[in-house]
Amino acid sequence: MASIGYKEMEFAGLDKETAPQIKRLLKSDNLTAPSGHFGYEQLDSGLSKVLDDAHTLGMSYIVLPSLPESLRHSVDNYKRAADFLSKTGEKCKKAGIHFAYHNHNRDFEKFGDVIALDLMLQHTDPALANFEMDCFWVTRAGYDPVAYMNKYPGRFPLLHIKDERQHYAPTATGPTPSAAFAPVGKGIIDWKRIFKAAKKGGLKHYFVEQDQTELPAFQAIKLSYDYLHKLTV
Repeated sequence: MASIGYKEMEFAGLDKETAPQIKRLLKSDNLTAPSGHFGYEQLDSGLSKVLDDAHTLGMSYIVLPSLPESLRHSVDNYKRAADFLSKTGEKCKKAGIHFAYHNHNRDFEKFGDVIALDLMLQHTDPALANFEMDCFWVTRAGYDPVAYMNKYPGRFPLLHIKDERQHYAPTATGPTPSAAFAPVGKGIIDWKRIFKAAKKGGLKHYFVEQDQTELPAFQAIKLSYDYLHKLTV
């Protein structure tokens, strides 16, 4: 990754390595990790350990990547989810670390005119909890990332950047074909428009992500890097 040109990375858990081991690996390649994903159970019952690891790695953000099913499928459940985000964010803030929630397309579940993601945005304190917008999953659900940045300015300090290969029928519940994922710039998402709006959205860091790829992984992330490196807004 460093040889391609990336300077920052975001972890999704630490697997079997310890935070000090990962810190040494990052330092050896002049990489930093300003953000990391940690699961609901880790945050609910083991937050002190997560915070310790985040401090060791120099992270500025801790991110919840998804909600358990028990906090979905009703307005009341999503309000409970928002309460969890705010309470966790308050503890993170006291430790000097920001907290955010990462969306998928299923966070656009609707209850009448109420969209789950909007409900969580509206029922969380921006001083305690914000959001990592995954632009692919917003698009996959049939919504516009820029519209959300304009509607909720400052709420999206983190972005996940991956492309959608073609216009699939939008869904908040159905499956996503593996062929839907594309390197950045090789799909249909308008990245110039997104990055133009990202400042209003509160952007601090963005991370290339590709859930699945038909190409060798490092070839795919190099294509994304080359596109973004040349992108002018």
